[in-house]
Amino acid sequence: MSVWQDAAIQLDDLYSQDPTVARRQIKNQPQLLVLDGTRHRFFPIRRLADGIAGRKMNAQKSQAQEVQRYRHSLKSSGFREITEGEAEYTELLGDLVSLLRESFQERPSPSKKTFWVRDSIIREAILDAFLQYDEHGMPDGFGEARTWFVSHPITELPYPAKVIWGLATNKKGSEFISHRARDGLRKAGFECADLGNLVEPELLREGSIRETTNVRRERNPVARVLCIEHYRKKNDGRLICIVCGFDFAAFYGTLGEGFIHVHHLNPISEAEASRIVSPEIDLVPVCPNCHSMIHRGGQTRSIAEMREILG
Repeated sequence: MSVWQDAAIQLDDLYSQDPTVARRQIKNQPQLLVLDGTRHRFFPIRRLADGIAGRKMNAQKSQAQEVQRYRHSLKSSGFREITEGEAEYTELLGDLVSLLRESFQERPSPSKKTFWVRDSIIREAILDAFLQYDEHGMPDGFGEARTWFVSHPITELPYPAKVIWGLATNKKGSEFISHRARDGLRKAGFECADLGNLVEPELLREGSIRETTNVRRERNPVARVLCIEHYRKKNDGRLICIVCGFDFAAFYGTLGEGFIHVHHLNPISEAEASRIVSPEIDLVPVCPNCHSMIHRGGQTRSIAEMREILG
């Protein structure tokens, strides 16, 4: 249970003891946290912030700046904003009016409100999407991520935002744009950043050990994207195998656009610990056939060796 839920339960008890305070605060405060399963259901964010900060929640005045200060905390705790114009707003406003009428015999015409609601269902779906991506990789219907990434709340590793949102909402990549994925993930309390601001290329780290049902080395998806973009620019927009020159887009059309394997010149499986990688120096794009031949027999053949084999 989050600190916001704890504070709301305490304020719910206070409101039961002093209905006058409850009526005044719920009616007049513009930002309300909605917590089902409580007697009053609607709780002013400013008053909850007072309680979290150790101040009295029934004081005559509270610090308005606390609302802005705690916005990130609310989102991280799995709450999202609902403002006028959104689908749920009218229903919540109607529920608020009903509460004021039934509990306090008010006939209010409440001013504009912002509601903060628990978004546990979508948050759980997003967490499950991280697991799906770890297990199965890039799903069908999505291209290579080039813009927005979302940080895993525990490992802080970046994942392609559009893919994670698509897995969480059961949608294909063609059904929504990356910015919608970014906005949805942020509303659910997840950190998102665009590729340019995510991390400096020379500070990309990978190779940490993660325990799942087996032990494997983590690969950094941002390093992969930066490698692909580097070689795409180097080859005038074409994404080709560095060994044999095969171009999936030229051969398969739009189906092959963006498809390629990325090979670690120094095998990540041999790393003793996590390490810093340079996408332009340590990684190269290769087709699946060449990638398999590079590692066939448990070896790691150099690019020069592979080119010599091909003649």
